[in-house]
Parts: sequence; structure tokens; C-alpha cells
Amino acid sequence: ALAAPVLVPKMLEVAAEETGDAEVRDVAMKILVCLADTSETGPVFVRAGAYPVLRGLIQRRASADAWDDLSKTALDVLSNICLHRSVNAELRQKGAHLFLRDLSSEPGFPGLQASLALTHVGDPGFDIGALPPSVLDSLLDLLRRAIDGDVAYDIQWDLVPGPLSALKYLVLHARDGGMHEHLLRRGLFECLLRVLEAEPLRAEEAEAALEILGRLVQTSERARNVVLLAERSLHRAEEQLRKYGRAAKLAEGLVESARSYGSLSEL
Repeated sequence: ALAAPVLVPKMLEVAAEETGDAEVRDVAMKILVCLADTSETGPVFVRAGAYPVLRGLIQRRASADAWDDLSKTALDVLSNICLHRSVNAELRQKGAHLFLRDLSSEPGFPGLQASLALTHVGDPGFDIGALPPSVLDSLLDLLRRAIDGDVAYDIQWDLVPGPLSALKYLVLHARDGGMHEHLLRRGLFECLLRVLEAEPLRAEEAEAALEILGRLVQTSERARNVVLLAERSLHRAEEQLRKYGRAAKLAEGLVESARSYGSLSEL
């Protein structure tokens, strides 16, 4: 991240050079993927004018359904920037959400990746429930595989930020309950229950799963019924989360206790 202000503009310049060596451009793009995988570098990418360059690389592919390595990697970089959400407002001002909306209908992984990025960058004007059922099913499959720790699409996925946070956005921003019912029929509740039954339970993931369930309970009788059936598992998750709360209080109390003894003494 410290080298990003120097590397990002140079790597973008190399990647955008259409007459440049293909292997060199490919290396530059892979460096950009790594640099984009943190919230700290989002502003650097914006200042360097990354979005127009990445959009151009994606748009210049041979045909609409011909994704070469360069265009795929450009989407990887854009997706990573969106994933960490540090420059969402700037990206929306440049129209990134509209571009991703168009790409979300692409077949295969590019459409799924664009849909994931769309949930991270946010698009208040788009009915997120209008995503194709095939995309929703792919998202659920990705979530299942991520819970199992499997490699999917050559990536070892974190749940948050990742497919679980994407599904949270979908459920919380759908304009009607039809998408909720589709996700429940396709096994969303079972996925969320596995998150809550995981050992060890991760507080961030549990919070996302519980927020999703809370929204589903408001709109779906099916969800209310399955929550009641899973009452024991939910109580177990509640007990686990209380331990995290106690640990947080202990950490806070430890600092306060140390501070009460006065200033730091020289070692």
C-alpha cells in the first residue's frame, strides 16, 4: 500500500498501452489486482483515473461475450476496488454502478462478478431483485462453497466482504419479497444456519447472517417458520456471541485499568 501512489499510475499506463507487449500488460494488471485488494488504496486508484482505464479495457474486448485475460483482470481490479467500499461515492459519480449494471447480464463468471461488485458499490436506482435468477443461484452456490472453504473460480473467498455481504445487500435492498422467496427456495436459510453453527463462530459473519434473517422474517412466512424450527441453533449462536461481547468489555476494561495507574513509565 505504501508504494501504491507510485505504482498505480505507472501500471495503469502500461496496461492501457494497446501496442505494448501482452505479457508486460498482463503483469501490470496482476499488480493492480493486488494493490486494489485493500480499502487503503481506493483513493489512490481514483486519483490516478483508474475507472475510465478499466472500463476501456473491458469495453475493448473483441466481442461482448469474448472475455480475454486483460478484460477479465480489469474487471477483477474494478471488483476489488468496489469490494472494499472506500470510494463508492466517487465511483458512482463516474457511473461505475451503471456500467456494472450492464455487465451483470453477462453469462458466466463475469456477470456474477459484476453483480457482486454492484452490491458493494451500491445502486439506489436499480431494483436489485431484477437480477437474473441464474445470478442469484450462482451467488448462493458461491456462498455454499465459501462456507466450506473451497476454491471457487480460482479464488479462496472470504464471506465478509464477499458473497455473504453481497446477499445481505440483495435481501435488504430488494423492492419486493419475490426475490426473498426465490432465495429461500434455493437454500439460503440453510446457508445462513451453517454460518451461525460454524466453529469458531465469527462475529462479523454472524452479524451479517442475522441481519439477513431479520429482514426475511419481516417479509416471508416461510422464513418465520424456519426460524422457529431452528430456535435451538439460534440460541446457541446467541450464547456464542455473548462471549464475544464479554471479551470486548474485558479488553476495554483492561485499557481503562492500565490508564488508571497513571502515565507510561520508561522501560
